[in-house]
Amino acid sequence: MEAVQKSQELEESFYQLKTEREMLMNKVEEQARLIDNDREKIKSQQKELEVKDQQHATKVQKLEEDYKTKTFSKLVETTGNLAPDNVYKSKIIPKVDADKTAVKIAENKSSVSTVKSTPKTTLDERPISRYRNEGPIAPKLATFDGKSEWKPYYLQFIHIANKYNWDTQQKLDKLIDCLREKALKFFSTRPLSIQTDFKLLADKLNQRFGNKDLPYTIRRQLQDVRQNGDEMIDEFAEREQEKATYCYRHP
Repeated sequence: MEAVQKSQELEESFYQLKTEREMLMNKVEEQARLIDNDREKIKSQQKELEVKDQQHATKVQKLEEDYKTKTFSKLVETTGNLAPDNVYKSKIIPKVDADKTAVKIAENKSSVSTVKSTPKTTLDERPISRYRNEGPIAPKLATFDGKSEWKPYYLQFIHIANKYNWDTQQKLDKLIDCLREKALKFFSTRPLSIQTDFKLLADKLNQRFGNKDLPYTIRRQLQDVRQNGDEMIDEFAEREQEKATYCYRHP
């Protein structure tokens, strides 16, 4: 009798959790749809602004060219009207042509000097000390897609980093290079202050992918779900869905 009662209680608890999960997922999906609509509107507005900017730039360039052409033609016409025909042909026109040639030469020299004054940095001239490892080359690192366990992966990563004496910047570069799928998407949505700081990035990845609590703990958490301050709505929905899925697979 006691076993039957306990079984009924478990069934009721499971049904309640399932109902709450469905309600939560419906709310999350609705929020996600609203966000997608807003994003599409923003993209459309950005495209319209880009087209308008391009049209404006084209108009400005054409106006500048027309102005230069009309000004020069008016100058030649005025000069020709003020001088006798033979003087105009023998002196003024060659002088105008010479001035045009001088302007072109000056422009070419200016562009050449600008190019020369800007030093080119080749790969050989760039500092490579921070990318050079003394001793043997480190093995190829495994990738992290956000689906596997974060903490074992991070322990292995730190072990290799310490063994080959990587500095903080090298650790950051290597870690970013190893991110895939969900983990890479999560990284791309973080602020620049986190993307450029190894410790902060590792902490955020641990918060997102490193918390694997026991099923009964997750059930309690699902009854009072909360969105983190810097967490986007789709990340929040994905995190809670992962908890619910893990909970039902490990009763």
